[in-house]
Amino acid sequence: MNLKIVQLLIGVMLLTVWCSAWTAPNTQCVINYLEFESNIAHLDLPSCPEGVEMDPSEGFCRLGLVGDKAFLYTFKLVDKSMCMTDAKEVPLSKFLTK
Repeated sequence: MNLKIVQLLIGVMLLTVWCSAWTAPNTQCVINYLEFESNIAHLDLPSCPEGVEMDPSEGFCRLGLVGDKAFLYTFKLVDKSMCMTDAKEVPLSKFLTK
């Protein structure tokens, strides 16, 4: 699949998630971790990066890579389910070591 098409599809998915989040009640997961885990290629991060306020007992972060783009996904416990609470593009260089 063409890289531009994949990036477009991810962008549409993120937009859909955010639009749904605005209309969904707070007790409903827009995307739960089980759905994400089986459908989105990602890396498990040992902890959320600096600047993301997340208590490890309440949630965690995942990193998705598409070409030279990186996406940070955050999950938090909501009504006994791990729910995606944020998804945003981040600089890939922030996660690379020299």
